[in-house]
Amino acid sequence: MRALTVSDALWATSMTPEGLLEAWRAQDGARIEKGQAVAEVRIEDAVHEILAPTGGRLVRSARVGDLVQPDDRIGWVADR
Repeated sequence: MRALTVSDALWATSMTPEGLLEAWRAQDGARIEKGQAVAEVRIEDAVHEILAPTGGRLVRSARVGDLVQPDDRIGWVADR
C-alpha cells in the first residue's frame, strides 16, 4: 500500500498552516489509476487536486471537512 498524502509543496506560498479536505473525487474502495485526481484540498483561496501516486484501490482515512496540514495522510492506495 502507498500513502495518499497532501504534499507540503502546496503550502509554498501560503501563510496558513492548514487546509481543508473539500471533496473526494473517487469513492472509497474504487479502482483508481496513477495520476488520477482523487481528492480536492482548499488552502486559503486555492483548490488543489490530490493525485493518486499509483494505481490500485482507494482506501480513505480522512473525511470531507477534515483539516489537513503539510504531508498529512488522507488515505491509501492498496494493491490491485
